Amino acid sequence: MNTDKKEEKLNDKQKYMNEFGGRLRHLRKLRKKRIDAIAKHIGVHRSTYNSYELGYRLPSLQTLKSLAAFLETSTDYLLFKIDDYDAPGEAADIKEILESGPLVYGGEIISEEHRNYLASVVDSLIGNLNTLDVIIKNKSSK
Repeated sequence: MNTDKKEEKLNDKQKYMNEFGGRLRHLRKLRKKRIDAIAKHIGVHRSTYNSYELGYRLPSLQTLKSLAAFLETSTDYLLFKIDDYDAPGEAADIKEILESGPLVYGGEIISEEHRNYLASVVDSLIGNLNTLDVIIKNKSSK
């Protein structure tokens, strides 16, 4: 690879890192969060977080997820897949999660029997919420 292409790739990477840092800084200020609070929450030193905002470093995938959660945004926004910082991330289907196989809660593996029971409880709960919505709508229309 020639020198010009290497420099172009480095420039693209630095531009990306600067823009990533800008998104973090914008969200931090918008959400009125302190650098110390964010760094503590995501488990890094203040200077490490600061290096993300300044475009010197990029976080690990796990840290990226923690940042998105703490700043109430999606990883898609932080990774430039979308431009709306308030857009929800990809939703998970609870039914698929419960049916997909082994799950752990509080360090304990949930048996298949208990996962099936949880699925029936969620189904019942959703049905009750739908019934409650109908009752509320009927009462408010009177």
